[in-house]
Amino acid sequence: RGVHRHDDSGPPNGAAIDYWSKKEIKQTDEQKKSKRDAAKIVITDASGNLVATEYAPAKEGMNRYVWQLRYEGPKKIGFGKEAPPSDFGDPNRGPDVAPGAYKVAVTLGGETQTSEVVVAADPRWHGDAQILRDRAKVALEGRNTTSAVNEMLNQLDNWETALTELPKVVGAGEDGDAAKTKKYEAAL
Repeated sequence: RGVHRHDDSGPPNGAAIDYWSKKEIKQTDEQKKSKRDAAKIVITDASGNLVATEYAPAKEGMNRYVWQLRYEGPKKIGFGKEAPPSDFGDPNRGPDVAPGAYKVAVTLGGETQTSEVVVAADPRWHGDAQILRDRAKVALEGRNTTSAVNEMLNQLDNWETALTELPKVVGAGEDGDAAKTKKYEAAL
């Protein structure tokens, strides 16, 4: 007899990446600050191009991370709120990868182990595999364009902040030195 637990959740939604750690590896202060766990997982395509960099815990014993079979999402805007998911999808999520072989490198405590993951096409798909590769390519171009726009917006926000602070830096403004204010008045 005994107590049995039945897990009805099914297989993971992605590629399960299992890795072993002799002991728990704690996050460094830098990792905590950037909200990254101790295990670094880098996924590249068959040509060696970066697909995704993920971070996962490194507890003592067996660990599992499930890669969602997606490229990294676009670079994020550093101010304001991220756009929420909608009926049309999640604008912060990266595009699906195309079927093919991918290299997975897991780094724990300075040691890296590699393995390969083969992503198969959805068995319900009966079209040409080239269509899936083309779709992934176009989606990556869209992601890259979104990243470029977000980086531009971040730079504009940085410039606005710097310009707002400029009178204080040069000693101008209501509380500033009158001589410095006159010197920089034309620029401000």
